[in-house]
Amino acid sequence: MGTMSQNRVRLAIMLITVVVLSTSVAQAQSTGPQGVVDDLLGKYKSAGKAWEATIEQAATKLFWLLATISLGWTCVSMAIKQSDLVEIVAELCRFIMFTGLFLWLLTNGAAYGNDIIQSLSQLGTNAGGQGLTPGDIVNLAMQVYQNTLSHVNFLQPESIVAPIIIAVIILIVCALVAVNMILLLCAAWVVLYAGLIFLGFGGCRWTSDMAINYYRTVLGVGVSLMTMKLIVAIGVRYLHDLVASTSPNLNASQLGILLCAVIILAVISHRLPHMVAGMVVGGGHNGAIGGVGIMTLFAAGMVRTATAG
Repeated sequence: MGTMSQNRVRLAIMLITVVVLSTSVAQAQSTGPQGVVDDLLGKYKSAGKAWEATIEQAATKLFWLLATISLGWTCVSMAIKQSDLVEIVAELCRFIMFTGLFLWLLTNGAAYGNDIIQSLSQLGTNAGGQGLTPGDIVNLAMQVYQNTLSHVNFLQPESIVAPIIIAVIILIVCALVAVNMILLLCAAWVVLYAGLIFLGFGGCRWTSDMAINYYRTVLGVGVSLMTMKLIVAIGVRYLHDLVASTSPNLNASQLGILLCAVIILAVISHRLPHMVAGMVVGGGHNGAIGGVGIMTLFAAGMVRTATAG
């Protein structure tokens, strides 16, 4: 009798846990990860636009301060060399063209940077064949979780633990992929507007490289976002087909296959965009190859957990 009562208590605890998890998933779907992500990105975008006026004003002041110092140094140098009129006019024309170009880049910095990021992001969407958002990845993981619950035999508590654990791990890994996308999208707005201060360094020829690096960084973020969309489009399309083929009879072995595919997608989405962006900003290629990153360690831990389950 004691053993039977313990089994009943254990079965009741299992059922309560499953019901609670199912309720939380249902509430998450009613709220919608898509809406949460869109709201978060919208706040970063609106905050970035609010920064634009203040940061651009400070960058303009810095620009003219450095331009004045550069002009003063040029005048002193020509006076020391006792330059003739032709050399003075030529140097003055070079200064006007240089200053005018970087002032134009400063005035239109946010608009041109936004065009670069949006065009590369749209290119990734068009090449990938579908416009994916971080919420779509989480929705796919929730679909796997719900399919797992629908095929669990509640009369056998021992068979419940492994599928649910693997489904939860799949949900966590998909959330990490979504976090990578959110990070790039948020970085796009932060770099685009907060980085305007570096355009102020274009007023002096000795610091103009910092202003050029702003556009180089913006281009790197855009390339990373384009690569991320291409990678995720391929991975999500494959996962959709895999879920559709395994959902009629979802068991622990099929969930293990899904987990391996999701881990591969997570590692690729973490590494490959930085490698491609390294061709633009430089230095990112070496950091993306040969190192043991957090995603590699996380993937190894997830494989061990799934194997143990």
